[in-house]
Amino acid sequence: MNNLMTANREWMSRPADQRFETLDALAARVGARRNLSTAVDIDVRKLHVESQDVEQQYGDKTVTESRLVLDGATQPAAPTHWSFGQLCRTTQLGSDTMRRLPTDIVADALNYRLGKVESPDLKLMAIKDPEGEMNTLQAITSRTYGRIWDADVVASTQTLVARAADAGKHFFNPKDWSGKPSGLYASDHDIFMFMVDGGSVVDVGFDQKGQPDLMHRGFIISNSEVGAASFNIMMFMFRVVCGNHIIWDATDVNKLMIRHTSGGPARFDSQALPALRQYCEAAAGPQEAMIKKAQSYLLPDKPDDLLKFLRGKGFSKVEVADAVEAARKEEGDARTLWQIVNGFTASARQYAHLDTRLNLEKRAGALLDLVGKPGDLVVSN
Repeated sequence: MNNLMTANREWMSRPADQRFETLDALAARVGARRNLSTAVDIDVRKLHVESQDVEQQYGDKTVTESRLVLDGATQPAAPTHWSFGQLCRTTQLGSDTMRRLPTDIVADALNYRLGKVESPDLKLMAIKDPEGEMNTLQAITSRTYGRIWDADVVASTQTLVARAADAGKHFFNPKDWSGKPSGLYASDHDIFMFMVDGGSVVDVGFDQKGQPDLMHRGFIISNSEVGAASFNIMMFMFRVVCGNHIIWDATDVNKLMIRHTSGGPARFDSQALPALRQYCEAAAGPQEAMIKKAQSYLLPDKPDDLLKFLRGKGFSKVEVADAVEAARKEEGDARTLWQIVNGFTASARQYAHLDTRLNLEKRAGALLDLVGKPGDLVVSN
């Protein structure tokens, strides 16, 4: 078992305008963006960059600011922070340096370098301004870039969550400390969805206090239609998610990653959607069976024999001692495989370095292979 920090990092870092309380609200935002988006193949040597002065209103003040505008392939478009970085990489200019220079100097540098790009055949994605003003340049990618649209990912998730609800498995995005539903985010370059299932609880018996010990299901989906990241699904069982979206005691973690290559969209349809549908609609029985086997799997009784057994699984003497102590404290004993796995997970929290902690948690989770996992859905590197 281990604690997953993925959703916590998003909750900590996202500004207010990237947060959504419902899947419907998230779908409306990325769907509107998709409807206004155009992707075209271009020869970047035909592009021209200009510096333009525009008036911006900040309260009662009108301020003149400069912006870059690209022309020559579609209607003029102003780059986002992300697409400007892509443009700089395409022209082999340092984006950090370019952001510190006046826009007229940046435009001259880009125009000079655009004429010297060795592989000029690229794809531009732009968003039309609904009010007929300046369009937005969202991405510059290779022509073989296989775009998986954010709108398609969110719409597919909506459909699968609705199907699961029909079967009595009600996935929802959890609330944060404020009491508001959270875990759904979208920026100009990515989306992120964190969903948990309050209706598909896995009963794994009782804890040492005699209270029901329950595991829940959850999944995380992320994507970037502009090349900032691959499409990713992570599916898992867990005990608790707290208000800052740390996922506690996660187990049976399955991952799927699809890169945005030419075959990416087809793999999204043929692999990602079936995997998520299988997970959303799966019965709780296999997980319960695996955990109950781990709870009844007795480890060597004598300390020396237990140490020898776990050393053979790749754990150090100190790690074993810490895990046994933590298991006895949190689980009541260290006699079963389930107790010692939880002991390793608990003892991992003492490590200050994240890599050390995650390494121990991963090795601890692998011990569950001794009783057989309920089955990886899809795993792709």
